[in-house]
Amino acid sequence: MAESFIQASFDSAVAYSLATLASPHLTLKEEQLQAVMAVYEGKDVFVRLPTGFGKSLCYQVLPFVFDHKLGLIGSGSSSAVLVISPLLSLMVDQVQSLRSGKCIIATYHARWRLLVKTSSQARSRLYFSTPFSNIYC
Repeated sequence: MAESFIQASFDSAVAYSLATLASPHLTLKEEQLQAVMAVYEGKDVFVRLPTGFGKSLCYQVLPFVFDHKLGLIGSGSSSAVLVISPLLSLMVDQVQSLRSGKCIIATYHARWRLLVKTSSQARSRLYFSTPFSNIYC
């Protein structure tokens, strides 16, 4: 019974995440769901999928999933996700594509100052960094 409650809560959190990202028509593929569920359950996760599969969506939904799980919706607080990418160009592309979304995006890089882009309805945070950056929060 506890497993069915956890699954129902997870399903609701994913639906909330996709709706908040303005993508309610989008569905996660099985591999994406498995990765997000593992993080939801507190497990360490390494995702290795082909280019173009949708790995980015796995971390883009996480702040909203955790807002839902932790009861932060409407509380004035929000969850944050740190994304570490060795590819600066990929990180820049991700920030560009997320600029118009409902996320606060803070990008750190060794040669950059903190770059923050916000939306008026921001509820979550995604922090992007290279493994070679020093991040101080």
